[in-house]
Amino acid sequence: MSIVTFKDSEKQCKVCGKALPAFSCTDLRKHFTCDKESCRKAVWLKTQLTVRLAEGEKTCEAPGCGKPIPAGLCPRRQTRFFCNEACRQRFYDLRKAVD
Repeated sequence: MSIVTFKDSEKQCKVCGKALPAFSCTDLRKHFTCDKESCRKAVWLKTQLTVRLAEGEKTCEAPGCGKPIPAGLCPRRQTRFFCNEACRQRFYDLRKAVD
């Protein structure tokens, strides 16, 4: 880990695009925001409440499907994954079925 220094207006706010003043930070920092509370909250919500899924990392849990889940962001607490809404509905309909 090392310290990186950025010049005035070299970085922009990830949310609103405002030029940031000169600053130093570690090379691990990935998100840069201005001092506005709305910008800081937007980045916090995205980074803390979601997790990024890679292509094919999870598979559809609907019976008989097993297709890979598309890459993207999903809620951190999500436990069930489906490739589309039809598979989600089929999964929950079968759970409610009475024998």
